[in-house]
Amino acid sequence: FYEYLPLFGGLLAAIVFTFQRKTVPAAQRTFVLFLCWWAVWILVSLSLAGEKMPWLSTHIAIPFILLTGWGTGQLIERVFAQASGAKDLKTIFRWIALVGVGILAVATIHTSIAANYINYDYTTEFIDYAHGAPGVKWALNDISAIANHTSAGKDLKIAYDDEVSWPMTWYLRDYRNQAFYGAEPNRQALDSPVVLAGPKNWTKVEAILGNRYHRFELIRLWWPIEDYKNLTWERIRNAFTDPSMRAALWDIFWSRDYRKYAELTGQALNPPANWPLAEKMRVYVEKDTAAQMLSLSLGPTMMEDLLAPTDAYEAVRRSEKPIQIFSDLGFNAPRGVALAQDGSIYVADTGNSRIVRLDASGRVITAWGTRTPDGQSPPAPGTFIEPWGIVVDAQGNVYVADTWNHRIQKFDRAGKFLLEWGSAGQPGAATNGFWGPRGIAVGTDGRIYVTDTGNKRVLVFADDGKFLLEFNTSGDGYLDEPVGIVFGPDGRVYVADTWNKRVAVFSTDGQFQTSWVVQGWNSDSLDNKPYLALDAQGRVYITDPEGYRVIVFSPDGKPLAVFGQAGPEEDSFGLPVGITSNPDGTLWVVDAGNNRLAKFAPIK
Repeated sequence: FYEYLPLFGGLLAAIVFTFQRKTVPAAQRTFVLFLCWWAVWILVSLSLAGEKMPWLSTHIAIPFILLTGWGTGQLIERVFAQASGAKDLKTIFRWIALVGVGILAVATIHTSIAANYINYDYTTEFIDYAHGAPGVKWALNDISAIANHTSAGKDLKIAYDDEVSWPMTWYLRDYRNQAFYGAEPNRQALDSPVVLAGPKNWTKVEAILGNRYHRFELIRLWWPIEDYKNLTWERIRNAFTDPSMRAALWDIFWSRDYRKYAELTGQALNPPANWPLAEKMRVYVEKDTAAQMLSLSLGPTMMEDLLAPTDAYEAVRRSEKPIQIFSDLGFNAPRGVALAQDGSIYVADTGNSRIVRLDASGRVITAWGTRTPDGQSPPAPGTFIEPWGIVVDAQGNVYVADTWNHRIQKFDRAGKFLLEWGSAGQPGAATNGFWGPRGIAVGTDGRIYVTDTGNKRVLVFADDGKFLLEFNTSGDGYLDEPVGIVFGPDGRVYVADTWNKRVAVFSTDGQFQTSWVVQGWNSDSLDNKPYLALDAQGRVYITDPEGYRVIVFSPDGKPLAVFGQAGPEEDSFGLPVGITSNPDGTLWVVDAGNNRLAKFAPIK
């Protein structure tokens, strides 16, 4: 794509040397032979190497450049050393070759100018791999304009997260009030005229900013398209025989114009607005600040404003602080939590693929489990891949939903493995076939109830893993992404029907009873998986992970209380997921985003 002259010139020089090496002066012969050896083996070595990045072409190009230089020198010497006016066949071929060198040189210069001065920060060029997109410069231009227009200068406060820290750590180095909030957005940091965030933090940031900011979405980092991967003979033949594809590929080759190719392949190739291999960022500009600006470079990337929030639970909102926080236990994105009759607490430490048992004061009694080695089939007992749900039966046995091993494991209270059941499977394939089970509960009769999340169903087993029944999820009982599951004092089964945005209630034999709507659970992300708890009065507690709150309902679905907000503060959550309660109503909430366990007094 770039080294036309070195590639063809080097190959031609090597061919000429091979057939005419005896005419090459001895002083040059050894060195040219070395160049040929170098060119061949560097090409072979880097073609076999695992990492094939564009910058490695420099190493390949160097011996070809030297070969081309030598060959072109030989060609010029022989053409002009020829007797004036001689027109034998060799001379004609040498002149043709010299003209070819000139054409290749012009083509190389054309490509060089395009790569360095026209498409210098566009990923339409293949000479670079991952690099910053023009949107970064647009954001910086607007930040500079806002700083000047508001007279804040380098004192302008700008907040940014861990995802955009490259390259913003460098570009914002002169702004004295820059606020790096990492993966934990908080109100103090986000009290800024300009906020920058990557995709993982958009929901958290927008929960705090609300509709007080304009949103702009642009590409921060992008890569050249990789359609050259997974080539087949069919694709190669089509590239040569289809006139439309030939024309499209020529446009890419000569002018980096992807429009025809996009039409033929159905891709969104419209840089810098749309590109398939890219990481995006959002820039949030306070509306009062934006109103002072005549225009913004980011204008074309502006998104619709967030709607003004209308919280159905605002009337029952309250501020609740935990009476205890356990944050120094080495958790990594924990999810499920369960209480045993002896007062101990079990936490599914999901990111660490282990189960942690605590006493009531938060002291670790024991921990067990390691991550299942990649590719191990069947997975070894006592190992996990992201355990989510956990429950303890009346005898103290611990049941764990080993989510991405698609199975249930049973342990004694000390972590000794007892038995397992289940494997990856689709509905109808097997009665113990799971797909990402996340919730698990024990009935008063000792039966085990499992939300088979990916398969959109609830399965019931005996405590030895024997399949008993499947809930009837037809009609009104249809479930979509069921997660949390818990028994009420009335003997009914309550299910967090996440993507239907409701709590669904069933009888113990799996018949649908009733449901009520939840204003929450608005994302279909991998983290937005809610759990449930019930107290002795039948009040239902649900976590709203990406709403960063806990909502309390009466047994018939009337909202009673809501508490929590996004942030690392004591009265805030980073991602509330697992929840359980003592008989007296004391709540335990797993805050996966802040890697901690919080204990709350009973909600009055």
